Amino acid sequence: MLMQILGGKEDIREKLILSAISLYAQKGIDGVSLREIGVSSGAKNSGVMQYHFGSKLGLLGAIMEKIVQHLSLLKAQNPPQEAEDIDSLVKQTVKNIATIVNVYDWGEDAVEVMSRMLMETSTDIRNIINRYFSEHSVQLYQRISTFYPDVEPNKIKLRVLLALDCIIHGMSESKSLSNSPVGKISFYNKQELVDQLSDFIVGGITYKL
Repeated sequence: MLMQILGGKEDIREKLILSAISLYAQKGIDGVSLREIGVSSGAKNSGVMQYHFGSKLGLLGAIMEKIVQHLSLLKAQNPPQEAEDIDSLVKQTVKNIATIVNVYDWGEDAVEVMSRMLMETSTDIRNIINRYFSEHSVQLYQRISTFYPDVEPNKIKLRVLLALDCIIHGMSESKSLSNSPVGKISFYNKQELVDQLSDFIVGGITYKL
């Protein structure tokens, strides 16, 4: 009986997270109230959001935790410290984000939420991103540093930061390529988009290092 109760709570929590991901992607982080998310999930208790997450920041942390858990599983299949060169390292990093977008029903919206969070100036939201994404970022920086041991560390750190921003914003824009400021952009398949984004990022990281 206890396991059924605990399982039921986890199911409700997951529904709330998925509803939040969908609504934040559609309306923005400041465009949705916790109450609206609760109603959208089908919850009947008006205090359900506060019970499970405490606040909007707690909810955003839960969303980031969900994304990073899935990224960690993908990363474990191709550890960054085993990448033979920077091209394969970046391509695998882009591929992992693309897998989240393409495989999971909630993935495209989740990356959109991450993109919106990166554009926020709030210190609290930035701290949430840092808390959950720091390990991935540091591992990427450390591996790139082994390819360029003589380059000043801050230069590599900045390029890693910009590269990760570009990956997340780039993948979040993938659904809008047919209606871009430069006209319709189309690719033969999803892998071609991953390759193009990877090449762009590798060029940005390695230019004049």
